[in-house]
Amino acid sequence: MYSKIVSKILYQMANLNSPSRTQVNGQKRLKTLLTDPSHSASGKKPDLGIYPCNPQALKETSIDVSEWPEKTCKSLGPRLDYVASPSWAWVDMPIEIKHNVNTAPFSQKEREDWLPHNDEARKSRGQLADYAMQILAHQHRQFFFMIIFIRDHARLVRWDRVGAVVSKPFNYVKSPDILGRLVYQYANMTATQRGFDPTATLATAEEIEILRSYVESVTNISGYVKSCLNDVLRLHVHGWPIYKIELVSGESKSREDGGSEGENTREGTGRRGGGAKTAEQTKEDFKQHLLVGHALDYSRSPTGRGTKCFAAYDMTTHQAVLLKDTWRPVSADIRTEGEVYERLHAKGVRCIATLLHCGDVGGAQPQQTLTQEWTREKCPKILRRNHYRLVFAEIGRPLSTYTNSLQMAEVIYCALLGEILRSYRIDFILTVFIAHQDAWINAGVLHRDISDGNILIYEVIGDQDTMTLKGLLNDWDLAKYREDLTKSHTQRSRSGTWQFMSALLLTSPKKPHEVSDDLESFIHLVNWLSFQYHRHLVLDPNVLTHELHDIYDTFMTDAEGYDVGGRRKLSDIRSGVPPVRLEKKSSHSHLLHSLATLAEEHYAAVEPDISNLTSERASNEEQDVLATRHIVTKMKTSAISTQRMPPSTTREPVLNTHDAIIAAFEDAIARDPWFLTDKTKNPLVGFTNSGTPVQSRRSTETALLEARTSEEARLRRSGRDRTPKTRKTGQSNLHPVEEVS
Repeated sequence: MYSKIVSKILYQMANLNSPSRTQVNGQKRLKTLLTDPSHSASGKKPDLGIYPCNPQALKETSIDVSEWPEKTCKSLGPRLDYVASPSWAWVDMPIEIKHNVNTAPFSQKEREDWLPHNDEARKSRGQLADYAMQILAHQHRQFFFMIIFIRDHARLVRWDRVGAVVSKPFNYVKSPDILGRLVYQYANMTATQRGFDPTATLATAEEIEILRSYVESVTNISGYVKSCLNDVLRLHVHGWPIYKIELVSGESKSREDGGSEGENTREGTGRRGGGAKTAEQTKEDFKQHLLVGHALDYSRSPTGRGTKCFAAYDMTTHQAVLLKDTWRPVSADIRTEGEVYERLHAKGVRCIATLLHCGDVGGAQPQQTLTQEWTREKCPKILRRNHYRLVFAEIGRPLSTYTNSLQMAEVIYCALLGEILRSYRIDFILTVFIAHQDAWINAGVLHRDISDGNILIYEVIGDQDTMTLKGLLNDWDLAKYREDLTKSHTQRSRSGTWQFMSALLLTSPKKPHEVSDDLESFIHLVNWLSFQYHRHLVLDPNVLTHELHDIYDTFMTDAEGYDVGGRRKLSDIRSGVPPVRLEKKSSHSHLLHSLATLAEEHYAAVEPDISNLTSERASNEEQDVLATRHIVTKMKTSAISTQRMPPSTTREPVLNTHDAIIAAFEDAIARDPWFLTDKTKNPLVGFTNSGTPVQSRRSTETALLEARTSEEARLRRSGRDRTPKTRKTGQSNLHPVEEVS
C-alpha cells in the first residue's frame, strides 16, 4: 500500500516536465526509478532512487523485463516502466521504504526514543549506513540526501563524512504536499547544492580517448600501473565512470607551517596560516586536471577520513600519478599529511612516496562537513573535516602481492649474496625499516600506523625497460612529530590499525604512542603475513578463523568508553613463542622465533610501566581494572616461572630503538634456507583479512547511531577508514545521527 503511494507521489513530482531547472536542453535532469525487486528484496540496494537523465546513467540502469514472469509485470502495473538496475555510481538520492515499525531504523516519535534500540532497528540503521558508504565510495560527493519512508511517515537524512542529520518525521499521506515540495525543490537544486563535488566533472568522450591513447602508447610505466589504467577504461561503463578532477595549485597553501587552524565551525577556513588568499596568490594559482575512474581502494565506513585512492592520468604533465582523496580532521593540533611529507622530504627520508600536490579542496574556502554542528551539545569533541587531496608520483601495489624470493633482489636496500635465497617479503619489510628509522632519527616523525595496507611495492622502470623494486612506507596522516608526542591527546581514540597495534596500546588505551609500539607492529605484520600466505600447522580454515579472531580482533568496551583488547597478544608475547608455527623449519621460522624473543625481552623490561599504566585507570572502573590486572599479573607470574630471563630491572627495553629488530632481520636473511615458492593462496577467501567471516563481523549496524563522545571511534577496530575491500574485521563506530527540525 505505502509503496504504491510513495511511488505515485515521487513519479508525479520528480518526473515533471516543467520548464525549470528540472530540464536541460528540453530534457529532464532527474528521474525516479524503482529498484529491480531481486535487488531490493535482499536489502542490499535501496527500494527507489532518483537518478540523473544522463545517457550513460540511463544505459547502466536499464533492464530487460521481457523475460520476467507475467505475474510480476502485472503486479508492478505502470511502475514497470520505471524498473531499473540499481547503480551506486549514478543514484542521486536513494529512497528506502520500511513497512514494519518494529524493524524500522527510526520511530515515529519526534524527540525522545526516536532511535529504537532493538537489534532489528540497529540492522536497519546499518543498512542505511551501508548505502551511505557505497554512495560516498562510488561518487565524488561532499554530502548527499536520502529519504526514509516508515509506513505513513517519512524522514529526510543528510549524510557527510562526520555522520548524518535526520529530520523530524512528517505524515506524507495526510500532507502529501510536504513530500511533493521536498522532491520538487530537490529537482530544482544545482548539482553542488545536492552534494556533488564541483571540482569533479564527468569526462568527455574526447578526454577518455586521450587517456586511452596514453595507455596504449606509454612505455615507461610498469605492468601494474598500466593494468590499473586499463581497469579505469574497462570499468568506465561498469559502475565507475571516468571523472576529470580539477586541482588548483593555490590549494597547496593550506599546508603552510605556523599559524593556527581555523575554528571548528561552519565559517572556519581550515587553512594553517588562515586568511583569504591575496591577489598575488590568486595570480599564482593555476589549474591542472586528472582523469580518474575505478578506485584502487576505498573506505568501508561512511564516516571518518573516507580515503579513496585512484590511479590517475595527469592531463598537464601527461604522466600516471596517484590521487589520494580524503577528509582530514581539522584541529590546530593535527598536522596535515602534506605537511608531514614536506618535513620528511626536507630531512632526506628514504623509501617514501614523492609528493606532487596537497591541499584542501577549495583552498581558502574548503569543502567541509556540517554534521558536527548538530552534535556539539552531546559530542563537543567531534571535529569538522575538510576535503583534502594529495597527489604522488608513485603508484605502488599492495604488500600482499609479493610473490617469491626472486623479487628480493629488486628491493633497493638488499642484494643477493652468493647463492643464498632470500625471502622477498622479509627484505621488503627491512627496506621499509629504512623509511621508519630515517623518519624517526633524522626527521623526528613517528608513523603510528604500521600495517599491511600502508606498505607498498613500487616497480621502478629504468633504462632499456629494466625493473627494480622499491618498498614505500605510505600513509603518514596519523604521524606525529617527536615534540608533539608528549602533548595530551586531541582525540580519545588511539591511532593505528587495530590488528597491528601493540599489546600495550590495546590493553592500556591511555598509554602514549612510542617507537616501540611501531616496531612491535612490524612483528605483528610478519606474523599476520605468515598466517595468511604461508603453510603452517593450522590447516582447518574454521580453526584458523577462530585463531586469528582471538589474536587480532577481540575487544571489550570499558567504563570510560575505550575499546580494550590485545590479551591474547600479550599472552603470546609473554610466552616468547610466535603465534604462528610454520610447517617446515627455515630462515623464515627462525625470524619468527627471533622476533618473538625480542618482544618477550622488551615486555619483561617494561613490565613495571605496564602496571603503572593499568593502575591509572582505577577510578570508577574497579571491576574492569581488576580483570585487566589479573591478566597482566598472570602473564608476569608465568614469565618469571619459566626462568628464561633475568629480572627485568637489569635490561633496557630492546624495542626502544631500531637496532635489535633490524639485527634480527639481517641475521635471518643471511641464513639458509629460504624457500623459493613458499607463498600460498590465502585459505580464507571470502573472509576479511584477519580471518573473521564477513557474515559474522561486528557489523556497522550494531554500532551505527550509538552515541559516542570519541572523535574517530571508527579507528579503534576498523583498521582505519582507508581500508581496501577485504580489509580488517571490525566495523566502524559511527557518530550519532542528530534529529533536527
